[in-house]
Amino acid sequence: MRWMIILPFGAIAVSATAREVVVIKPTANLNTPNSVYVEFDSYQHRSASESHLAEAMYMQIKPSARFDFGLDRVHIGNGASAQTYWNLRYVASPETERMPGLAIGAFEIAPGTHPTFYLTSTRTLKHSALHAGIYLQRNQLGWGVAYQQPTPLNVEVAVEYYRQPGGDGLLSLCLTRPVREHVSVSVYTIANDRTRLLEVIGANVAFNL
Repeated sequence: MRWMIILPFGAIAVSATAREVVVIKPTANLNTPNSVYVEFDSYQHRSASESHLAEAMYMQIKPSARFDFGLDRVHIGNGASAQTYWNLRYVASPETERMPGLAIGAFEIAPGTHPTFYLTSTRTLKHSALHAGIYLQRNQLGWGVAYQQPTPLNVEVAVEYYRQPGGDGLLSLCLTRPVREHVSVSVYTIANDRTRLLEVIGANVAFNL
C-alpha cells in the first residue's frame, strides 16, 4: 500500500512525524491531525520478460490522529490505463509504554477489485521501530514484518518483508532523508523471493502539509 502523487521519483516517504507506511505496507503510527500527505513516485517495475516505468500519486488525508483515508493513482507504462484505488486506516489502540499500537484498515479499494484488509501493530523502541501485520484478501492470508532505524547521517533505513496473500514474498529496502521540515526524499528496492528478481527500483519525494 502506498500513498502518493507523480514525479520521476519513487516509492516511500518520510515527514517530520512518524510515517503511516514502512516501505509498502501500513503501520499503527498516529497521524498528525488536520494534515495531508502527498507523495510523488516513479519506479522501474521488472518481470522475467519485460520492464515498465510506473508513475504514481499517493495522497493521504488525516482528519484526526487516529483515522486517515487516501487516494492512490498508479500508471504502469505498458499501454494500460491508470488505476485509481482508495484506502482507509483506523488506529484502534494507540501505542503506550507497555503495549504496541494496533491499527485496522483496507487498501486497493476499487470497483471490480478485491480489497486487502489488514490488522497491523507498531512498537517503538529507543532508537528504532518494529512493525508486524496480517492481511486478508479473498479468504487468503498474508503477513509482514518490518524494522526502521535512523542513522547518524540523518537517513532512516527501513527493511520490510511482506508475504502477499496467496502469493510471493517481497523483501524491501528503503533509505529516506528529510530535506526540509515537511519534505523528504527516498530511494528503495523491492525483490521477489520466488523469482529472485529485483522487481522494483525507485525513488520519491513526499510532503506532509
